[in-house]
Amino acid sequence: MPQVQLQRQHRNSARLWLGLRQRGYGLVGTGNYQRNTEAAVRDFQRRSRINPSGIVGPKTWNALLAGTYTASDIGVRHRPQVLPGSRDKRVVGQLRTYLLVISPYQGASGVEDWYGPRLQGMVRDFQRRAGIKASGIVGPRTWAALGRAVAVTGAFSC
Repeated sequence: MPQVQLQRQHRNSARLWLGLRQRGYGLVGTGNYQRNTEAAVRDFQRRSRINPSGIVGPKTWNALLAGTYTASDIGVRHRPQVLPGSRDKRVVGQLRTYLLVISPYQGASGVEDWYGPRLQGMVRDFQRRAGIKASGIVGPRTWAALGRAVAVTGAFSC
């Protein structure tokens, strides 16, 4: 993964933002790596026993991505299947986070905090657009496609 640092826009900022959000840092996307992101990165680096430079290089990427997702495919590993009607707030929240940063779903309002009809409709639409059977079931292929879409769209960043 390339370096990401203060005051720079970077296509990998979405991965950085998601990784930090998954670890409890309350960041909101602005399009740039700003001071609040740098503070979160430095804190994460300190907690991970990495030199707290604020520059996201190989050691920070490895620590940030370890056990959650790979650099090339956000979210594929260790993601549970999501079935219509699911009320697992953590998993449904991750699904919502991915979808709501991808065009044409950005800024959608009224999306349930459970895997209800509106969110299912968004997933089915996404699956059709991604060439996946539009079942509404979120499995490895859908997670992989969501990860790729988030990684390449630049729809949001730090």
